[in-house]
Amino acid sequence: MKKSVWQQIKTVFSEFLRSLYQLRNGELLTFLIFLVIATFIWFLHSTQSVTQSTITYPIHYKEIPGNITVSNKLLQSVQVTVQDKGGRLYAYYLKRKKNPLEIDLMALKSHNGIVSVPLSQFESKLYTNLKPSSRILRIQPDSLVVYYATNESKTVPVELISDISLQTQHMMTGKIDISPAMVNVYAPAEVLKSINSIKTKPLKLENLTDTTYTRVQLEPVDGLRYSHQEVDVRIPVEAFTECSFEVPVQGINFPEAYTLRSFPSKVNISFLIQESLYPQMRAEDFLIGVDYQELRQHPGGLIKPHVYASPQAVRRIIIKPQQVDCLIEEL
Repeated sequence: MKKSVWQQIKTVFSEFLRSLYQLRNGELLTFLIFLVIATFIWFLHSTQSVTQSTITYPIHYKEIPGNITVSNKLLQSVQVTVQDKGGRLYAYYLKRKKNPLEIDLMALKSHNGIVSVPLSQFESKLYTNLKPSSRILRIQPDSLVVYYATNESKTVPVELISDISLQTQHMMTGKIDISPAMVNVYAPAEVLKSINSIKTKPLKLENLTDTTYTRVQLEPVDGLRYSHQEVDVRIPVEAFTECSFEVPVQGINFPEAYTLRSFPSKVNISFLIQESLYPQMRAEDFLIGVDYQELRQHPGGLIKPHVYASPQAVRRIIIKPQQVDCLIEEL
């Protein structure tokens, strides 16, 4: 019965190993030296002899405008059969990822939106990465098909998805700044109707102690293209301190013939302010008062004074005492 190819290989390999075991140490060393020499001669011959090999080159497509999209799946690589000496073919193989085929899709676009281009059209570009002795025998697949579609555009705000925490005794001194705050979104008109904002990828920052600048990518959505792929984010953070003043209680909206008499006449206010602004704080910047109409509705009772004016950077104003005894006094 005829042996299979696999059985014949196993038989030959077994005989080879048996022969090695039977050799003495000196004979084995001589055998290995001649084996290395024979392999080296074979390698030299293979690198110098002319042969052919198929090399797979990646395809890189140049960026296209946002209002244009490609609706079909594009080729990601091309197989090129090249003829040259073995050594050069091996070098081409090693460098194939560093020498992609660059294709400008907008240069191929036609009026009807459908293009079928023979890949042989890009042969001259492929030759720029080859030696003069090399010859391209075949390019597969033989053509590139592209379906173009025109998108509508819409400008929408960027929504930051974040989880930000501050270290103790630190505060945000303003709104988080996103730049650009608006981006253009490109998609078919029916798709754009439901798009009101574009989210960023989640941003997580912990224990911030100072103003932080970072860059965040936009969350990709199937079928949408953006004018920007990422945005810059500024998070204003600064250490805060507590400040307090004694401020008079004033009458608010009182007729000219009347004035407010309060007991006590002054209250203590405490608040949080960022350290850099602490020296600029003055008691005169705060207006604490009682409204005339509110006092008329509660004659002779305790009234809670309110903050009617304060610096914009101030946070968490606390008034003590929380209530004062008030009278309307005629001038």
